[in-house]
Amino acid sequence: MLVAGTLFLLANVLFLRLLLIRRERLTRVVVERWRPLLFECSEGVPEHLPQLHFGEAKAFFSVWGHLYDNLRDFFRDNLVQLALTAKADVYARKMLRRSDLQEKLIAATALGQMRLAAAWEDLAKLLEVAEPSLSLAAAKALVRIDAARALPLLLKFIGTRADWSAARISDVLREAGADLLSNQLAQSALDASWEAANEDSNGSAARYIRHLELAHSHIAVPALRQLLEATHHVNMEVLEACLKLTGNPEDVFAARACVCHPHWRVRLQAVGALGRIGALEDDEARVISLLNDPEWWVRYRSAQVLAQLYNNDESRLRHTQAGHHNQFARDMLEHIIAENRLTTNR
Repeated sequence: MLVAGTLFLLANVLFLRLLLIRRERLTRVVVERWRPLLFECSEGVPEHLPQLHFGEAKAFFSVWGHLYDNLRDFFRDNLVQLALTAKADVYARKMLRRSDLQEKLIAATALGQMRLAAAWEDLAKLLEVAEPSLSLAAAKALVRIDAARALPLLLKFIGTRADWSAARISDVLREAGADLLSNQLAQSALDASWEAANEDSNGSAARYIRHLELAHSHIAVPALRQLLEATHHVNMEVLEACLKLTGNPEDVFAARACVCHPHWRVRLQAVGALGRIGALEDDEARVISLLNDPEWWVRYRSAQVLAQLYNNDESRLRHTQAGHHNQFARDMLEHIIAENRLTTNR
């Protein structure tokens, strides 16, 4: 029985190894056949193309997609025309309906790069799938196909999909562009904040606010100010997200009001905001008081901001350190002084 089991495992390993070798050989053959033709797209679409089979589509898109991401728009148009002529779009739509996740990701990306409007409904359905990477790939593809049509749909899902990576969302929203994005994103943030009346909110308002840095400042700044005024001491996540982006001197009063907030993450962002828009004569005492904070990160950021306000003058930091009654505060200032020396000596 043991021998039979061992032989079965060895047979499986051998089969998988042979399968991998076959796939690698197929990939090399496809790449060698298509790469010269794809490079010709820098001058124009080749007149004569070999037949592309479905089994070769995955390998084809690996080299085609790499070139697409690294060429200018004119060359991209030629690449898209080549793919359509080779009927790669047909295979991409077929791959999108298969069960293999990797094939779905490749297909969604390729359909977006080809800006294939015919694939809109299939891609839109993927926004609801559980796998975040696939739903985000579909979102990016939809924006590339028709950003104006995709943006309202995307913003709705940003509010409900807490599993979507903020970095990946930013990447998708940049594709849409600030001109199209700014007003809709600001309004989504404002609308969601009205619903965030307590700490049990689903966090959708904060998810919108985090991306306001991508909007035009003349739209984002008034929206942030309105949110700060409406949510102070109401919703911690909204307040934290607003303070993280605050950079306008007119909002310094809101930042100062938050240095005593009961949530340490809000205090952390408040002192960070003071580092950007505060003034030495008005905020020195506030920042020094936060050196007593029970949360390490707040003490650390406060020491950094104090060093900023002092223009990294070590003698002034030493003077504050010597006069402070709290050992944790003195230790943190020592830490920042050491960090500054290390940075200066590099």
